[in-house]
Amino acid sequence: MVDPDWVNPGAARASGLSPGDEGTPSWENPAAAAPVAVPTGSSKANTVQRLLSISIIIICGLLIAVAVLGLIAFNPADVSQYSDLFVSIYMVLFGALLLCYEVMWWKSVPAVNKTLRKNFGFLYGILGKSLFIVFVAFLNFGLQKTVTVKYLTVGTAICWFVVAGLHIFLYFWKPELFGTYHAPAAGLDNII
Repeated sequence: MVDPDWVNPGAARASGLSPGDEGTPSWENPAAAAPVAVPTGSSKANTVQRLLSISIIIICGLLIAVAVLGLIAFNPADVSQYSDLFVSIYMVLFGALLLCYEVMWWKSVPAVNKTLRKNFGFLYGILGKSLFIVFVAFLNFGLQKTVTVKYLTVGTAICWFVVAGLHIFLYFWKPELFGTYHAPAAGLDNII
């Protein structure tokens, strides 16, 4: 099976980039980004990006905890709880997916990064990641009856909405904060 052009950094020339543009990071040539995923320096933009990443890691932990509580509370004898089972499984998967991406931002693993970029490329942009966070936040409302810790599901959903809203707000209100943002590029530099 052949990878699509957007996965292959060498396809940048075929898309109209001149040979001198190969070292310029862009969505067409992600491998040209800095080899270290976390931006260096102590600027305000880098600090904000790190804080947003840490907040996402925290809310992923909350989501996975809520989903595990939903799985623990599952009663196979009650037919009405099977939808809660599937919602809990999706919450674990989506939480692990976003957590994996955020960990890639701090310490990239080339094989995992390549797979994530190929299958979940929308996470590699601020708006795509923000909309994914909003989507996953709505899953919390599917478990309100199952989870035994009262208000944990609603609190987790609110946290997810706040983090997504903060991402979107900062993206449009202070775009310079994301000017140095580089999505993980490990594993994409030696694709033929």
